[in-house]
Amino acid sequence: MSTRVVVPTGPTSPPEHVGGSVWRRWVAATALGEALGFLVPVFAVLSGADDPGDPVAFAVLVLAGAGEGAVLGWAQGGVLAAVLPGFSRRTWTLRTAAAAACAWTLGLIPAARGGTGTEWPVAVQVALGSVGGMFLLSLIGVAQWSVLRRSLPRAARWIGWTAAGWLAGLAVFTALTTPLWRPGQGAVAVALIGVAGGCAMALTVAVVTGWGLVRLLPPALRPAAVAPSADGSTPWALPADRVATAAGVDPATGLDDATAAARLATEGPNEVQTHRPVSLARSVLGQLRDTLILVLLGAAVLTAATGDLVDLAVILLVVVVNTTLGVVQERRALRAMAALGELVAPSARVLRAGRDRWVPTRELVRGDVLRLSAGDVVGADARLLRSTRLQVDESLLTGESLPVDRSAQTVSGPGTPLGDRAGMVHAGSTVVRGTGEAVVTATGAASAIGRVASLVQEQSSPQTPLQRRLARLGRQIAIAVAVACLVFVASGLLRGQPWETTVVAAVALAVAAVPESLPAVVALALAGGASRMSRHGAVVRSLPAVETLGSVTLLATDKTGTLTAGAMVADRVWTPSDGATRVDAAASPPVRRLLAAAALCNDADPTGAGAAGSAGTADTETALVRAALAAGIDVTVVRAAHPRLAEEPFDAVTRRMTTTHRVPDGRTTVITKGAPEAVVPGLADADAASEVSARWAGEGARLLAVAQDGVLLGLVASDDPVRPEAAAAIASCHRAGIRPVLVTGDHVGTAEAVARAVGLVDESHPVQDHVLARVEPEGKLRFVTGWQAHGHVVAMTGDGVNDAPALRAADIGVAMGQRGTEVAKEAADLVLADDSLATVTAAIAEGRRVFDNVRRFVGYGVAGGAAEVLVMLLGPAFGLALPLLPAQVLWVNLLTHGPVGVAMGSEPAAPDVLGRPPRSPSAGVFDRALVRQVLGLAAAVAAVCLGVAVTARAGGGPWQTQLFVTLAVAQLALALALRPRGAWRAGRAGTWLPVAVGANVLLLVAAVYLPGLTTVLDTEALTAAEFAVSGAAALVPAAVLVLLRAVRRPATGT
Repeated sequence: MSTRVVVPTGPTSPPEHVGGSVWRRWVAATALGEALGFLVPVFAVLSGADDPGDPVAFAVLVLAGAGEGAVLGWAQGGVLAAVLPGFSRRTWTLRTAAAAACAWTLGLIPAARGGTGTEWPVAVQVALGSVGGMFLLSLIGVAQWSVLRRSLPRAARWIGWTAAGWLAGLAVFTALTTPLWRPGQGAVAVALIGVAGGCAMALTVAVVTGWGLVRLLPPALRPAAVAPSADGSTPWALPADRVATAAGVDPATGLDDATAAARLATEGPNEVQTHRPVSLARSVLGQLRDTLILVLLGAAVLTAATGDLVDLAVILLVVVVNTTLGVVQERRALRAMAALGELVAPSARVLRAGRDRWVPTRELVRGDVLRLSAGDVVGADARLLRSTRLQVDESLLTGESLPVDRSAQTVSGPGTPLGDRAGMVHAGSTVVRGTGEAVVTATGAASAIGRVASLVQEQSSPQTPLQRRLARLGRQIAIAVAVACLVFVASGLLRGQPWETTVVAAVALAVAAVPESLPAVVALALAGGASRMSRHGAVVRSLPAVETLGSVTLLATDKTGTLTAGAMVADRVWTPSDGATRVDAAASPPVRRLLAAAALCNDADPTGAGAAGSAGTADTETALVRAALAAGIDVTVVRAAHPRLAEEPFDAVTRRMTTTHRVPDGRTTVITKGAPEAVVPGLADADAASEVSARWAGEGARLLAVAQDGVLLGLVASDDPVRPEAAAAIASCHRAGIRPVLVTGDHVGTAEAVARAVGLVDESHPVQDHVLARVEPEGKLRFVTGWQAHGHVVAMTGDGVNDAPALRAADIGVAMGQRGTEVAKEAADLVLADDSLATVTAAIAEGRRVFDNVRRFVGYGVAGGAAEVLVMLLGPAFGLALPLLPAQVLWVNLLTHGPVGVAMGSEPAAPDVLGRPPRSPSAGVFDRALVRQVLGLAAAVAAVCLGVAVTARAGGGPWQTQLFVTLAVAQLALALALRPRGAWRAGRAGTWLPVAVGANVLLLVAAVYLPGLTTVLDTEALTAAEFAVSGAAALVPAAVLVLLRAVRRPATGT
């Protein structure tokens, strides 16, 4: 960008770093340092120091290890010294070398003692080896932490990252070198293999520790940049006209299109990255850090230790499949949320080529002339050119909770803090009152908000409440399964089963009993729900809103634009002389005076264009301009002949707007426009005006009174027709157990008329419970908090800047996308692209659908896992020594919890999704009803599986394979039986689960009949009769479930 960045100097200014650059330098330095350092002990071995039992060789190897650590430490220290002030490269190198020497000493002691301890029990050897291994892995981390803690506040985490890096490196080294080393190889061959393994180990250690280092380093704090002015000083220290001149813009016309396009291409878009891009590698590592995946990896390590390569391959296959599913769903979710962000991209009103224009905020450039009014979010740093009673909220930048005054006439000193620059408005602040014009001085990362951006990037998105509840549920299940596995191991050892087989089978059982694809299912369900809502016109700003929507019990809705069309038409007027009349081209002089005054005391476009240039929708201001145009008044000419000298913008408290104008003869005139009760009292003809006002308001009209120089000119009535879909939306709310309430600042008669028109008020729903009129913005907030105190989950709609507190306080804030202010959109959880209440009810249905699908999968997955546990625990009591092999258990798990689980997360909604009361917000996923269902299904599946196996064993058949088939088919059949009613008739949306089940049935058949795969899984080919018996028996639990659901007709949608 062409803006100048001013960076303060001094010892308190942390150095700037970019995470990717530091990571690349660290990886290069660490990989090279460790690879070169590893040559030191290799050279020592080649020199003859290959017997740790020899004291001299032992000492040489320890010194070589210290040399390895010194080379590594020196390479790493160079990177850290460049980014951390006061960092001692020498201390880092010495302590790394000392730690490496200690690690080599402790690691060589067992070999030097001749393998003492091999006669100890296996459990003792494993325990001591694990503890010793973790101690060795932590040595270097502890030594380096003692240096880092002086520079980094979270340096203790470095110990874990270092241990993880060395553990991964040693795993890679072992996996690479073990197949290559052979007995009797020469020293050179051994050295070459060691060097190759060492290089791979070095690169692995570098990548993992570099990943951790970037997360420990503090973000770069860049001071806000300012645009250059003519003499190089800051814009708040110069008069507004000089800033405009320096920016190359005429404030009267703004930039031309060519100049704006050129600056956009040169300086880049006006956007600040608030979320660090998620790389593919980061997604993969995130999936591998999941607790359930870590359990799988632990099982793989134990299986490898026992030499069972077949089971190892199956376990790793399960890891790869689940990780792939998780990564794919996460990437889809990221793309979906990015697309949703584009739908709610803010816009700004600018002056370009002499005309008002709405442009996306990201297209603002230096020199643009902003036009600001209450409710706008300032899109870029700008110097005020004109201001009228302007107040802005800069709490995002300064922490100041109260709005601050801003004035174009104020010139501040060059060193003035951001919060005291009264002549500036800054990106990210919001206009709460008044109007103004300002010339943009800095955009994007060069704006004041740019300082906050790097801090925001470091903050990860929190888990949604649903995800947190499911994580807690997963831990509880894991504990229960761990206990069951201990029982299984104990019983197996008592029966004389081999130690290795029993342990690996128990670990595989633990993994299979837990639905490890649950994170992917939840991510898909939430992101899919958000995506479907966007197609309905409801843009979700945060994933927690998706699940909260399903719990909404009270919907507080606005009137204008939500229940009504929002296209105001001012077609009736009343004047003291002419009375009530229609607006047309033959308007009388009193009517023309009334409409001309209304157009002067008005900030709408003189052409009658609506918000963002729309020719269809119209707010009240635009409706007045259109009425004047319809009466034959040229608003542009009238405004030019009566220039505005001063103004008092509309205020939610006073409910009126006042402007002062110069008339052609040089005198001044004052015009006031506002609510009749705020303007009429005390004026002549007040009684007649009040009578007309009450009558028209009772008919649903919106009224404004206009007075000039203390004389009542008349009333203007605007009608806003009811939206055709509003009545159906209100009826849906009633059926869904949601209480709709109309909350408006309009007249009581107007509010009641609209409420009756849409069916919100009738014999069953009295006015006092469903209509709140003449509510101030503060009153909306009080109502929201009051409803919440009584246990309601509140969804609140709003569009104005004064609605923002209530939108923020509501459980679900809903902003209007077309006519809503940027402040309202920023405060909301949901933005309606079409401003329709029907969209809200559709979004509520999607929220319920998401929760139903997640709950359904949890019940299905836990029931299947519990059935597997029962089969493994009870099988020996029926003569089945080892009911299923580890590979078979994991294959069943892959078939039933993989693509099938993901497909269950996108199941269509039940027909009664809006025909039942909302769930309690305090109710978890695992309620009593689901517990009963899980226990019943688990017992049924286990009973059928054990029955098939015992019968087959008695007849001398392949009982284990039949048990394997029965268990898999039973769970897949349950997935279909648990589908919501109507899912089979849902069209394309209902095809994913049957397709996934069908594909997995084919994989099951392959596991029984496909050569090679049968060897891996140790299955036997079944005859057609044996397979039919297993399949038919497996369908029994699902059939019973279908019959029970048909009889009971539950209203849970699950």
